[in-house]
Amino acid sequence: MKRKERKNKRNLAVILGISVTAVFLAFGMAGCSSSAEQSVEEPAAAPAAEQSVENESKTENQEETTEAAKEASETTETTKAQEQTKPTTKAVEKSTTKAKKSETVKKPAQATKTAKDEKKSTTKKQTRNTTKKATKNPTTKATQANVCYVSVDGYCSGKSVSLQGGDTAYSVLKQSGASVSAEKSQYGLYVKGINGRFEFDEGPASGWKYSVNGSTPSKAADKYSISKGDVVKWYYVK
Repeated sequence: MKRKERKNKRNLAVILGISVTAVFLAFGMAGCSSSAEQSVEEPAAAPAAEQSVENESKTENQEETTEAAKEASETTETTKAQEQTKPTTKAVEKSTTKAKKSETVKKPAQATKTAKDEKKSTTKKQTRNTTKKATKNPTTKATQANVCYVSVDGYCSGKSVSLQGGDTAYSVLKQSGASVSAEKSQYGLYVKGINGRFEFDEGPASGWKYSVNGSTPSKAADKYSISKGDVVKWYYVK
């Protein structure tokens, strides 16, 4: 009986030892499996993170690519618009240049026409005035200016002389520029010669006389007052 009890005790001790060992082994295996699972899970998580980073970089690259493409398309569109507007701008510039040239060509032509017309009108006026003066009756008095007209045989015909006030037939003769030779007499100054032609050169009754507006005064030349528009004529008689 004692041997059996001893054997039973030994068997129980062995069984307890085995069970304790099994328990320890089970705990050890559970720890190893958990650590292994953690080690397995951690590498799996790392690739997932790497994939997320790669995906983010890819999306960023795609966004940058799309933005660059948009910018390139915008620049190409603006370039095309500028190229399309260039011909129209050149056409407008050409049209404005042509218009300016035509205006500059027309203006000198108009200026020359007006100058020619003015010259023609002035020439016509001068011709008319000259014709009127030539055909005018010498006895007609001029009323536009304070002048008289002096004629001298062989020297001048109808020369205009400005009146200074108190002029006489003798003073206007001197103002005409003729060379006059005169002497005093009891009636006044007597004109003996004009421009080297003297009395008695062509006969005993030859000499100088004058008329005013076609009539012969009975006064000496320095005593006869001249008025505006008078026509004084000196002529040589034989």
